[in-house]
Amino acid sequence: MRLYEENPKHSGGGIRGAKGTRMDLGSTEAQSLLNDSRRCLVVSGKKQLVAVAYRKFYVFQPHSPGKYHGYPIEGKAICKYYTSVADHVAELLGVNFKRLEKMSEIHKPF
Repeated sequence: MRLYEENPKHSGGGIRGAKGTRMDLGSTEAQSLLNDSRRCLVVSGKKQLVAVAYRKFYVFQPHSPGKYHGYPIEGKAICKYYTSVADHVAELLGVNFKRLEKMSEIHKPF
């Protein structure tokens, strides 16, 4: 089981001098998503996991063995950096790769 831990860089409180995209899921939701094998995908050749919830995209970054923090990302970032799961993410959303690639705003519904 993976463990979700908030990271101040992504919690809105911030770390002095550090910037990160604010995680918009609560700890309980993030923990549940992190361990949902249907919506949280292992990315071949990467340490990060990519997840889909509420038609939004998230990356879970490991910061120590079995422990992760997370943050939202854009659809086009999945297509660029996490290509091995991009088609699966698009399928989860009922869109094609080209549409996923155009999903450039993190929180804007389509």
